Amino acid sequence: MYFSGKVTHSVYNYLVRNLSDIEGLYELTEISTEMLRDPTCWIEARSVERFLEIIDKEYGYLSQDTPLLIAIGHSCSELRSWGVLDSVLKMMQDPQDVFGHPQRFLSYFISPAPPVANVTRSKDSVGFDLPLSPEEYPYFTDFLKASFEGMPQYTGKQQAIVTWKATRLEISWNMAQENLFEKNTEEVNIKPELIRSLIQYLEEAQTELEQKKKELIEKDKMIEELKENKGSSEIHTNIEQQVMLENMRSQFYRLFDYMGRASQLVTLLVKQDRKDRQVQEAMRRVDWENITQSLPELRSNIINHVDELFFQGEQGGGGQPSSLDSLSTTHLNLSGVKSVRNQPDSCS
Repeated sequence: MYFSGKVTHSVYNYLVRNLSDIEGLYELTEISTEMLRDPTCWIEARSVERFLEIIDKEYGYLSQDTPLLIAIGHSCSELRSWGVLDSVLKMMQDPQDVFGHPQRFLSYFISPAPPVANVTRSKDSVGFDLPLSPEEYPYFTDFLKASFEGMPQYTGKQQAIVTWKATRLEISWNMAQENLFEKNTEEVNIKPELIRSLIQYLEEAQTELEQKKKELIEKDKMIEELKENKGSSEIHTNIEQQVMLENMRSQFYRLFDYMGRASQLVTLLVKQDRKDRQVQEAMRRVDWENITQSLPELRSNIINHVDELFFQGEQGGGGQPSSLDSLSTTHLNLSGVKSVRNQPDSCS
């Protein structure tokens, strides 16, 4: 069983916010720095539980009134540590949208998603059994329970009420509660089916990304095993680069597929007469017209060059370290697409 990097990344961000120096953190855990900073990775469940136990013991003083892991869970809407899921939760119009499908929201944090049974629903609550108990994973369940309590805060609602006894989880919320934030004077009228489509797309994108992360982890393990079993460093390099190139090609195809879907979505919104001044300004900031015009040529250049490197590797030339490095410097003319790295994040 694996727990999501959203958990460890939330803890990491909380410590970064509240400590002047976190260098000591890296010496306390077996989890790599890279994985602590990655909300899309999956980490062996026992490793996450040990990590949370260490954090609670070493840094519990950071939260005086509330146990540290519960305080972190309640703060997730502010920490922005869950990647795509942060955007998905902000689109949910009420808690029922989040908690109405228990196995789905559990799958955000546990892999494989645990089966649920004896599900009971009402207009302001949901309850179910799952094969995971606080006795087995006390620190993880503390964090997860607090995270579920804090999820309604993504849309300005008050915290939910969550009880977790043995394998029974009960979640309730107040449908009559007012938003914590003042309502915007300009009501946004977006069709529910469009919201559902966007949410489904974001969830699918997150799932695919996390699955690809798992595959890369497995292939990294394969590479390590090959290095241990083979004596020739040249063979090691060749195999490693071939795996990297194959993964790179797959990722590029996926990236351009996502870009194509995004372009279709923008076209759909524009056709629905949603190209108001705010949308026009957002499209100008990201230079949308230039991006869409440059995309076909950019796609062709990248895929052709990756295929060329892959072919060279299959013929025995892939062992040269410089051939993979050349991907970032040759055949890829990115000058036609403006950098938007410093542009304001329109989703925030």
